[in-house]
Amino acid sequence: MPLEGKRVATEENHCPFQTILDLDNSYLYMSTLTKSDSHTIKLSKRCVSCWARHRLTVVLATRQLFASAEDQQSTCAKTGCFQTRWFGTRYCYRHADDELGTNWHSVPRYDPAQISSEFRGRQSHFMSAASKQWTSSEDIQLAMSRATEIRAGHRQGTDLVILDIEFCRSGQVKEVALIEYVSGRVLLNTLVKPQAPPELSQLKLAWRRGLIDHLWSRKLDSSGTNTDQDLDVWAIAEVLENSGVTKDSVILVWHSTYYDLTLLDNFLESAGANSALPSRANCVRLVPHVRANVPPHNGKPFPATLSTIFPILFPHHELVGRNHRALVDCQQTRLIMTAFEEFAKPIGSPGRLESDIKPTQQTLENWLVDPSLVSHHQETENWVDRLTSN
Repeated sequence: MPLEGKRVATEENHCPFQTILDLDNSYLYMSTLTKSDSHTIKLSKRCVSCWARHRLTVVLATRQLFASAEDQQSTCAKTGCFQTRWFGTRYCYRHADDELGTNWHSVPRYDPAQISSEFRGRQSHFMSAASKQWTSSEDIQLAMSRATEIRAGHRQGTDLVILDIEFCRSGQVKEVALIEYVSGRVLLNTLVKPQAPPELSQLKLAWRRGLIDHLWSRKLDSSGTNTDQDLDVWAIAEVLENSGVTKDSVILVWHSTYYDLTLLDNFLESAGANSALPSRANCVRLVPHVRANVPPHNGKPFPATLSTIFPILFPHHELVGRNHRALVDCQQTRLIMTAFEEFAKPIGSPGRLESDIKPTQQTLENWLVDPSLVSHHQETENWVDRLTSN
């Protein structure tokens, strides 16, 4: 979009935190409040830190959920609820959320206005590599042939599975997930019940490393998870034994080494439990497959992490940004592997799917946020100011 006839301005109101607004801490948007300034590029009047709080305040005011100045009640106004009121509203957090509905705060991940130039460069580079037929090593060919046989009904779904382990820096297993590749069926998804901690003298870890392990454990134990399981090593071994996975199964891991498989084997063997997992010969590491087909970017090896590649291939998927949970990483790996199967087909062959993520010429609007997210009519602004000042 041409810059002719456009100018950059800042709004008169300042950030409540007294932050000096600039391009590093606030959003740009195209003003559309009046015809006279329809071609004015503005900085949002608030820094990013208080932008979300302001949006919430506006929504609560619009829905008329704030308590009046005369209302001195401290508990939720919902009949039978005695929880403390939240954010100056008449309700507790749960009932305020019910009143707001489920979609008031949703914004699309990887909105064009918020994608960095670095991400765009990586996206263009990766999709350029994906436009060519990818070479496949023997282990990848084994995995793809297994998938074909399973889809044809000639093999069980557990003959090709995906494994992911979340662990501490000390190597302690914290979370395990195992799914079928073709169907996506979850075979195992559990946090690991903590073992009795070893003596500090046996750990031989610096205090910083021990602290990192402790914080990582708290993160896994307290974060939202889609499993209620918390199994010990014996229960995990039993689930694996009953899952249908055999020594002949092929395991896919998003790794450049066999570390996940080795770590789980050692975890089971340390307790004397039998492992039904296959050997390294049947473990397919997918990161080297990326390295072999995507050339270096800006003089460095292309970052072959799930958090980089998954948003490139599936930018609007609900799994974007949820990495470092075992099941999520398995599910992302499954979807990326389906793309790898397509990339291995000859260019122009029948059935080869072409990605609809194409690098395009960017205009100025791509870097501006939606004006409705950062600017509001003065009438609404005044209404919110009156409510919050009471």
